[in-house]
Amino acid sequence: MENLGHHLMQQKSRKSKDGVVTFISGGKTIKYFKIPNVRVESDATSKKKKDKRTNQVKKFRSMISGSEEATNEQYRHEISGLQGELKDILRTPFRMPHGNIMSMKAHLGLSGTRTRVLKRWLAKYQIQCESEASIHRQESRVINDNLLKEYLPLLVKDEKTEEMLLTNVPLVVVKNLAEKVREMLDQLDSLDLLTWHNGLIPDNQIWLKLGGDKGGGTFK
Repeated sequence: MENLGHHLMQQKSRKSKDGVVTFISGGKTIKYFKIPNVRVESDATSKKKKDKRTNQVKKFRSMISGSEEATNEQYRHEISGLQGELKDILRTPFRMPHGNIMSMKAHLGLSGTRTRVLKRWLAKYQIQCESEASIHRQESRVINDNLLKEYLPLLVKDEKTEEMLLTNVPLVVVKNLAEKVREMLDQLDSLDLLTWHNGLIPDNQIWLKLGGDKGGGTFK
């Protein structure tokens, strides 16, 4: 009996275009949904395959929910559950790795005040950051008394009015370029970021590429 049932399911499944097999038993309609064995898991498969699986989930949801309105209500219920899981994740404290907040401050050009605003916003989502004292210590190590900075009056084009304005612009000068280069190389070496390009650069040599960046109306 079991072999016969298996044979009938195979036959009807092969003829089904949407993977749904329908039987009528005792006046009631019974539907079977074909679920293939997983050969490649979703975190390692292509976008096309993921889209196909998403459509299968939608089809199965519609089959077990009923009308279109009922299907939408089921979907809303699933989303509500996912939102709850997301809130649980956000309530789990997370600490940013050492140096990340200083890197964000530098790359985004944030002042001390704006950095504090950013830290307060991150704290609302349980993302903990380093203290200001720690950030200042890191900045001091980066500068390492080898950089001179001062403000020089330069003509700068106003982005809104396009007028040329005399503005104090920060100028940073390296006191000892060789020392600064050695310091940067030591940092890169400690992070295992130096590369010899598969033997292109000899083991006993270090090649440097120096360049300038002209951004907007100023040279950096």
